[in-house]
Amino acid sequence: MAPSPGSPAASTHSTNGQRGAAKMRERPSRKPYTIANTKPTNTIAKRGGEMHEELKWFASFPEELKKFRGKHIAIIGTEVVASGDNAIAILKDAKKRFPDKNPVLAFVPKEDALILQVI
Repeated sequence: MAPSPGSPAASTHSTNGQRGAAKMRERPSRKPYTIANTKPTNTIAKRGGEMHEELKWFASFPEELKKFRGKHIAIIGTEVVASGDNAIAILKDAKKRFPDKNPVLAFVPKEDALILQVI
């Protein structure tokens, strides 16, 4: 006996929102992306080295950072060059004032916090 036109057996997809589920299973798998397929850029390698000074200074939490509690800051070297409540705005301000530098953004917690440096 053939299934009736409205029965689930007669339909190629269910009525519970899973249309095309069979087609999705039929898709060929994509080639996996591996690190071997990428080349490191000088910018990334250089940027990691540049950030080290700023992050080390920030992690030491010098006395001068206390006045920035609860704020986002932009750091160049060991100097806070911009601060505020909006990270995007302080990044734009720091880049405008120091166009040839790449400031590091950080958030100074309101209270004491444990800051770990991963080496």
